[in-house]
Amino acid sequence: MEIINLPKIELHSHLDGSIDPKLIFDLAKNQGIKLITDQFDSFKKYVQAPDTCDSLKTYLERFSIPVQVMQTKDNLQKIAYNYILNLKNSNIKYAEVRFAPIQHVRTGLSIDEVIQSVLSGLKSATEETGIISNLIICGMRHLPVEKNLEVFKIASKYLGYGVVAVDLAGNEADFPPLVHKKAFDYAHSEGFQITVHAGETGSYENIITSVNDLNASRIGHGVNAINDEETINLLLEKNITLEVCPTSNIQTKAYKTYREHPFKKLLDLGVRVTLNTDNMTVSNTTLNKEYRIMKETFNLDRSDFLELYRNSIEAAFVKQDYKNKLIKLLKK
Repeated sequence: MEIINLPKIELHSHLDGSIDPKLIFDLAKNQGIKLITDQFDSFKKYVQAPDTCDSLKTYLERFSIPVQVMQTKDNLQKIAYNYILNLKNSNIKYAEVRFAPIQHVRTGLSIDEVIQSVLSGLKSATEETGIISNLIICGMRHLPVEKNLEVFKIASKYLGYGVVAVDLAGNEADFPPLVHKKAFDYAHSEGFQITVHAGETGSYENIITSVNDLNASRIGHGVNAINDEETINLLLEKNITLEVCPTSNIQTKAYKTYREHPFKKLLDLGVRVTLNTDNMTVSNTTLNKEYRIMKETFNLDRSDFLELYRNSIEAAFVKQDYKNKLIKLLKK
């Protein structure tokens, strides 16, 4: 079974963490952003985290330069366009990419302009590649709930026009999900789909709160669910999807090794698990690589891969007619 030939779906990928390093380098130089080095080979270590980070802080530092170059409409369009083009190498047929618009208004862009620019880049790439994509709008945990509510209200204008869902991202340990209930109540009432980062490096209790109080139907990471039977039962009862990103979890110290990662245990328990990259550039990974690592670590077979693909289709925030098209790819 050739992993590279398998059709795949990406449900958890951050735009700012998945920009091609050469594109970051070129955009930074064109903008006159001062870099530590003018040599591309040595520059890459500032946007790609080491295989083993000494802390979560080391991992998060790799987002600094990418966010700096994501402050103009033209750059945002190029980055979104390039993101989709890079998916072809992993035979990805559908992708949901997420980002926090609030992080890209430093030089005067409005939230509207930021969202429009990214959607424009995604649309152009879809026309060229045929890869369908949708956008997830992230609220940030460290911000006041009113600020995330403001962003969600602006994003609601694009609901059904490329935007499909909202997310809560950032420092899980210090900012529990319930703080942002007001913003997510609004999103739910407007018809947004909801996914929340929870149970990554924080408590499994955040998963329960995200599902019961924030109306999440998907959980970003969620790997700490394995430590609590009540949480597992909730995931099974409500058919909640986990967007699992193994390499990222190793780098951020959620788990020490792939062998210790609960990916296969969760899958065997019947939890709807999906396999994703999180940050293709920062984690120096691809969806092909994630599939290969899980195959080699847990001896996955064809039935496991088919289950992962079906899980991703069922959980995708896309209309049923396109889900039917994705299902037909299995027959090929």
